[in-house]
Amino acid sequence: MKKLFFFCLAALVSGMAFAQMPVAIYPLDGDAMDVSGNGFDGTVAGATPTINRFGTENSAYLFDGDMDSIVVSNASNALAMMNSEYTSISFWIKVNSFVTADENYIISFGGWQERLKISLPAHRRIVWSTRTSTGNADMDATDPYVLDSTDFHHVVMVHGIDTNFIYMDGERAHFITTENNPNVAGGLLVTSADFVIGSDAMEGERYFKGVLDDIMVYNYAISAAMVDSIYTAQSDGPLTSIQTDRFATYLTTVFPNPVRDVVMLRPNFDGVKQARLDVYDMLGRQMQSVDLTSQMRSDLIRLDVSTLRAGQYLMKLSVDGEPMGAYKLLKQ
Repeated sequence: MKKLFFFCLAALVSGMAFAQMPVAIYPLDGDAMDVSGNGFDGTVAGATPTINRFGTENSAYLFDGDMDSIVVSNASNALAMMNSEYTSISFWIKVNSFVTADENYIISFGGWQERLKISLPAHRRIVWSTRTSTGNADMDATDPYVLDSTDFHHVVMVHGIDTNFIYMDGERAHFITTENNPNVAGGLLVTSADFVIGSDAMEGERYFKGVLDDIMVYNYAISAAMVDSIYTAQSDGPLTSIQTDRFATYLTTVFPNPVRDVVMLRPNFDGVKQARLDVYDMLGRQMQSVDLTSQMRSDLIRLDVSTLRAGQYLMKLSVDGEPMGAYKLLKQ
């Protein structure tokens, strides 16, 4: 189960880029348990387990639009770690039905009134709303980033020091800066409201109708590269042939895969001045960064992955400062 994977990953990060970990992770595998280790467990009200984007039973939650929600209590300021100045929220979504007026709420943490909300109006472009000390900032995803009722999509919302971002399926769907709206600037307001999935907790109703999965909350603004890594690592399909072909142009062989301790890479860097290989985990965290420049003329390059925990990883290659494809690696 992916819950076990997330739980093991969260439990074993001691001393390994802890600041990059989400403060809350909801695999939604039959319950609303937070597997980050911070104990921000949710209470399910009405929503039911369903299949996820991989077709696996009991691995996502279905919200039927009739008073369904998941509530993470903020009693006694329990969610202080989630009440950070800056934030990022990553999740997978499949919409079953769209409203014809108003909007449905996907996630609310104090709503637009106190902190943030993610909603879906009739125009089918997801909305990111934040509130700072100076006021509200709202924006919609732009065309062609329109949700449909056929497929799962990966969405990430980011509030940084002076910019708000919406990402969809690894691509930037919109952003606004302080030049567009001065209310983007600075930290988000702190709220005493609960963190609610699937409804408008501030004014009631506006219940979402669809499927949500793999919700992760960060207490900082993640980068575009990290968004891309999360999407690629959690995607339900293989890497595109373009990604793998570009990778194989320069690293023609990767063996063994699956691997236990050491991966051998056969290089082909003719005419290249500099090369780097970055290894990311399923949460989009960079676990290794290796400068290959001094080894480009070797017959084989030896990559030690013995310190990585068991699971799936993404190797991303950069050549002369430009991204040159990716390759999935399974660590035993």
